[in-house]
Amino acid sequence: DVRCVSSLRERGVSLVEIKLTPMSPFIGQRGIDLPLPPEARLMCLARGQAAVFDLQQEPLCVGDVLFVLCRDIRAVRQALQLEC
Repeated sequence: DVRCVSSLRERGVSLVEIKLTPMSPFIGQRGIDLPLPPEARLMCLARGQAAVFDLQQEPLCVGDVLFVLCRDIRAVRQALQLEC
């Protein structure tokens, strides 16, 4: 049985969107190599109008939008050294 889940927040989970800028230290790295905390997962990324799910091979590019599922947004910000 597959259904659309819209109640992430009440389950203590957030879907975080992170846009990579030219200053990002992760440009050129693979998505699976991001230093995310244990309770966070990079689910996919958006590149232009396309969704990219091959996070093992595809290098990250300027303008990519990362979608991270996590329990603690602050931990993700801290791990990726993003400003709050």
